[in-house]
Amino acid sequence: MVQIRLTRADELAEVLALLLTQPGIPPAEVRAQVQAFIKYTQDRPMPPESQYVAVEGDAIVAAAVALDSPGRTALVFFPSVRVYPHRRDVVVDLLDRLVAAGRRRGLRLFQVLLGPEATEDEDLLASAGFERLAELIYLERASTLPLDAEPDPPDLRWTCYDRTTHSLFRQVIQATYQNSLDCPALTGRRDMEDILAGHKDVGEFDPQRWFILSQHDRPVGCLLLSRVRHRSALELVYMGLCPEARGKGLGRSLLRRAIQVTLGSRLAYVTLAVDAANTPAHSLYRRCGFTETMRRSAWILMD
Repeated sequence: MVQIRLTRADELAEVLALLLTQPGIPPAEVRAQVQAFIKYTQDRPMPPESQYVAVEGDAIVAAAVALDSPGRTALVFFPSVRVYPHRRDVVVDLLDRLVAAGRRRGLRLFQVLLGPEATEDEDLLASAGFERLAELIYLERASTLPLDAEPDPPDLRWTCYDRTTHSLFRQVIQATYQNSLDCPALTGRRDMEDILAGHKDVGEFDPQRWFILSQHDRPVGCLLLSRVRHRSALELVYMGLCPEARGKGLGRSLLRRAIQVTLGSRLAYVTLAVDAANTPAHSLYRRCGFTETMRRSAWILMD
C-alpha cells in the first residue's frame, strides 16, 4: 500500500535523483544536478511542506517538490511518467497535496518546465489542473559579436531602478503588457508587486542593470537584466515596449543596450527566453545574432 508523507531531511538527495532522472540523461549528470540543487537550497531552505514522498514499504516510489520563490510563485518538480509510467495516479495525488500546501503558504502561481518530448508528462499535468502557458525558446548571443551600426532613434534616455523609480517601473511594465504576444495568458492575472519581486529574484539582481527607456522625455519601454549565477552571462529577464512605441526600431535599441551592458561588464553572453508564439520578438532576436539553445514547455496552475 502506498502512503504519502512529508520528506525527511536525510531523504532529499534520493528524492532529487528520482525527480531529475530523465530519459537520455547520464547518471553522472543527474548526480551533478542533485548536488547543484542541494547547494542552491542551502542558501534558500525549503519548507518541509514543500516536499512530499510516496512510500511503498520501505521504498520511495514517487515524490514532488516545490521550490518557492519571491512573488508568491513556486517551480514544481515531479518524476517523469516516461521513467515511472506506473506511478501516474500517485504523482497526481502528490501534486494536489503540494499545491494545497503551497496555497496555505500564500503561493499563487505554480510553474513546471518540460522538455519538448515530454507529452506523457503534459497529460499528467493537465490531469492535475495545470494549463499550458507557452513553448519557450531559449536563446543566447556572444557579447562580442558585432551588431549593425544602425543609429538609435533620436532623444533616447535611460533611467535606472531605485526606490524613487519603483512606481515608474510598475507603470511602464504594466503598460508593456497591453496586447503583448509574450505569454498573453498571464496578462492581468498577477499582482505587479509579485511580478517585480519575481524578476528581482532571477540571477543576481543589480538595480543599475534595470532600465526605463524614454523618448522625448516620455517613458516608452523597459529592459531588465540580471547576472547569471556561475556563468559569464547576463540574462535579459524582461524587455517590453508600450503599444504606441512599437514598430519604430526601439526594440533594437533595447537589445543594443543589453549587449553594451554585457560587454561593459566583461561578460561573454546575453541569454533570454521568448514565447515561440511571439514571432516579431523572435525574429528581432534572430536578426540581432541570437541563436537557439533549447526549448521548454511552460505549464502553470494559479488561482
